[in-house]
Amino acid sequence: MNRNIKRSFLFLAASIVVLAFQNCARTNFTSVQSPTDLSSTTQQGGAQPQGSSSSDQSGNSNQGSGGDDAAVASNPTPSPSPNDPAPSPSPVVMTTPTPAPTATPVCKTDYVDVSHKVKILFLVDTSGSNATTKTTIGTDNNKVWRLATINNFVNAYSSKSNFYFGLVTFQGSSATPQIASGGNGIFTNDPSAVQQGITNFKNTADSGSTPYQPAILMAKSMISADLKAYPSSDTAYVIVMISDGEPKDAVYLDPSTGIRTLISDVASVISVATSQISFNTVYLYNSAAPSNSNTTYLQTIANAGGGVFVQANSQSTLSIKDTVEVPQQVCQ
Repeated sequence: MNRNIKRSFLFLAASIVVLAFQNCARTNFTSVQSPTDLSSTTQQGGAQPQGSSSSDQSGNSNQGSGGDDAAVASNPTPSPSPNDPAPSPSPVVMTTPTPAPTATPVCKTDYVDVSHKVKILFLVDTSGSNATTKTTIGTDNNKVWRLATINNFVNAYSSKSNFYFGLVTFQGSSATPQIASGGNGIFTNDPSAVQQGITNFKNTADSGSTPYQPAILMAKSMISADLKAYPSSDTAYVIVMISDGEPKDAVYLDPSTGIRTLISDVASVISVATSQISFNTVYLYNSAAPSNSNTTYLQTIANAGGGVFVQANSQSTLSIKDTVEVPQQVCQ
């Protein structure tokens, strides 16, 4: 009898041990796979867990109130089991600081090395808005400002044999070379030829509209012809375009393609000798007769041509040599 009781007691004890072991194993498995554990893990990619806040979807993990934070607060993550794998470290995002832009040194005409040639090309607006009439005040009546500005610059450098000059005027629908040979615009350092060109300009009546494109294309053809006749990588070409108004070329005024066409035309000039040409522009106005002219076109030309844009009051003086930019390879 006692032996039967002892056997029953041992069988009961063994059953209790087996049940306890199974319960322990079930508990450990649940702690690893619980949804609460998964929802509190930072997402490294793929779909966001349901209930994520809007900040999670934009790339920030569990920040701010609500969403997953509330779930984590009410359902704290159980302590990891010793058998759990070690968590993967969060990826480190390396950022490279953007370097500050390097300013291009500005070379003015006074700093040109005497061993290099510099060829200045004036493109001068002679449209009707420059002249004073019975009903309107012109921007530069009788060309007082334009003649003084060009003459002052030429006189300052005409004694330097490495400086050459070209002069083109534009009005109506065409451009005209005022310093020319055989009807074609040229660059020259002959003082008498330069002065004759300025006299031709003075005798040209201001009239008609403002055609930019013929002047720009003539600048291209003149530089191309000069480089063909005198090939050199040591020659710099400095274009100075002076105008009191926006262009009247239909091709530039097109609202959808005009500016792109203008930039393309300027780029074609620069491409004749990349790094040897700068395209500078001057917007001339009269403070006595304010204009609503759009200066965007002249600014665009200077930006596309690697030059500077200047606004000048015809009631004041402007020193061209202190404003225009010369291609760097001819500088000291």
